[in-house]
Amino acid sequence: MPTNDQSDYLVDGKYTIHDLVDIAQLRQLFIRFTEATGFTIGFLDYPGMNVLIASGWRAICTKFHRNCPTTAAICLKSNRHLFEQLHEPGNMIFERCENGLVDCATPIIIKGKYIAGLATGQFLLEKPDLSFFKQQARIFGFDEAAYLKALEEIPVLEESKVRAMLTLLADIALVVSQIGYAKLLAENEIAERERAEAERTKLQAQLLQSQKMEFMGRIAGSIAHDFNNMLGVILGYTELAIEKAGASDVKDDLKEIYEAAQRSAVLTRQLLAFARKQTALPRILDLNIAITSMVKMLQRLIGENIELVWIQGQNLDPVKVDPTQIDQILVNLCVNARDAITGIGKVTIETENVIFDATHPPTDGNIMPGQYVMLAVTDTGCGMGKETLSHIFEPFFTTKEKGYGTGLGLATLYGIVKQNRGFINVYSELGKGTTFKIYFPCFLGEAFEPPPLGFDIPQSFKETVLVVEDEPAMLDLVKDMFQRLGYVVLGSNTPSNALQIAKEHKGNIQLLMTDVVMPEMNGLELAEKIKAIRPGIKCLFMSGYTANAFSQQDISNIQLLQKPFTKYDLAIKVREVMDRA
Repeated sequence: MPTNDQSDYLVDGKYTIHDLVDIAQLRQLFIRFTEATGFTIGFLDYPGMNVLIASGWRAICTKFHRNCPTTAAICLKSNRHLFEQLHEPGNMIFERCENGLVDCATPIIIKGKYIAGLATGQFLLEKPDLSFFKQQARIFGFDEAAYLKALEEIPVLEESKVRAMLTLLADIALVVSQIGYAKLLAENEIAERERAEAERTKLQAQLLQSQKMEFMGRIAGSIAHDFNNMLGVILGYTELAIEKAGASDVKDDLKEIYEAAQRSAVLTRQLLAFARKQTALPRILDLNIAITSMVKMLQRLIGENIELVWIQGQNLDPVKVDPTQIDQILVNLCVNARDAITGIGKVTIETENVIFDATHPPTDGNIMPGQYVMLAVTDTGCGMGKETLSHIFEPFFTTKEKGYGTGLGLATLYGIVKQNRGFINVYSELGKGTTFKIYFPCFLGEAFEPPPLGFDIPQSFKETVLVVEDEPAMLDLVKDMFQRLGYVVLGSNTPSNALQIAKEHKGNIQLLMTDVVMPEMNGLELAEKIKAIRPGIKCLFMSGYTANAFSQQDISNIQLLQKPFTKYDLAIKVREVMDRA
């Protein structure tokens, strides 16, 4: 019996008989069939029992049985009883309907789904019982004379002829089924081709976006690296000039230059973060603890009119991320959320363990299967349209008024997430707010690392330092800083010259301080060669960005000073390296 779920009777869950055969074409074929054989044709869908084609139907049915609500219901009941006995291709059945005529049927089955039937009928196998039909006329209020005249048109056929015709109809039904199946294959092929084309278009768009972001990242990284060296020189010499200026009037001017250079250094760090070339010092941490320490500051940042809700995930897995980068992410997202909210609003921060696998596949094709910790920030602000969403991670793109945003906040966030092998999804609609979901890979190693020790008072003990830097102005600056701090300084602007100095210098060299990205060889390679010449020498690296130099090493075990740096930064870091056992 039919169920209430009509999808059970659809081929592949979506195709009806209308989708798989040409009804108009079949109608013309069946009309010609009726003209040639004298047999009526009824083509009905299943289980709806709607008559799609009626060819050669007799007046007794069209003017009487189907024209009276009571007898029409009897016709429908008879048709349903007839059709429900058909289950396999080639099945045939004929029986007398309750209105007194004989009907026959055979099914249309496509890919195992019984979705239509082909019928003939409106004939008798023996002379009609006039008393039965007269009684029918009285019961249903038909004009008896007209009804009996219509009965005279009903042919009386031999059963053998009926069975032969029914066999022919079954063959026709099989042909119709095959036509429908062929159309189904064509539809599926078209649908698959369209799906593949849509997927190809989507992947092409993702590739182009990735290539665009990578290209912009290379440009940003290159600019920031060179600019960092210049800023280092400006900051360093300005700091030294301030020391010399004493209480003179020029000291205030120098301080303005110094502060402007520091602000510029922040911009270069943002560009490097976008380019994924910012030097990061990742630590194993619990995001819940890191975020909790920021909540009060974030609340002050977004203002009292915006409610900050902090929902901590339970039993959160650790991640390995630079904690300052988590601070950057939260500040950027909360500031953007604040600016998107007019009047009263809410910002919600959530964390949660997430596993993407075959059972729970990611909705975004960019996310790789694995275990992640999700950090989500949701606001009730104005939201963004599709056009804006397509540009939000591009550097210098901003929807804020001139002077209220650099367009580097989300670009920085994007770079941080990618640098940490994470993924980011954004969900937003105009007027419905925005949600950023960031997925960091779970750290599956040993327990938490202790934070590095610091030193309050930097002191020089007249140690000898070999400084290697290919930018001449930066080399001179660092040498000057070391000399002012009381160190003995050897300088080199190439790795090959530094190796020569390491071999020929008569005294001890306690520290090698080298740039990371240089011609001839990188800083790591140089350090290994100098260690072979002078075992026990300590190493400190400096860099505006690391490029791929640290790809094979754990950066947490490498002593690194981020450019640009001040003399005080240098003093602190050098003593940390020199005094470490």
